[in-house]
Amino acid sequence: MYRFIVAGWENDEAILKDESGEIVVWPKNKLPKNINLGSSLYFTIHNQKNLAADEPQLAKTILNEILNIS
Repeated sequence: MYRFIVAGWENDEAILKDESGEIVVWPKNKLPKNINLGSSLYFTIHNQKNLAADEPQLAKTILNEILNIS
């Protein structure tokens, strides 16, 4: 899981920043509705081969993050 904060808006794009200061520009129309400046977004990156195998753990990780469970 990789966390980004919405740091700003530029035209139709969101400026996302991680905790080390790295910046990613992402299209607004690919974000959840009603996202605000300062909101946290979480990305997970998998290659296609491992996606199905990792799916149950990924679901558990996401739920724990939402519920703030360690």
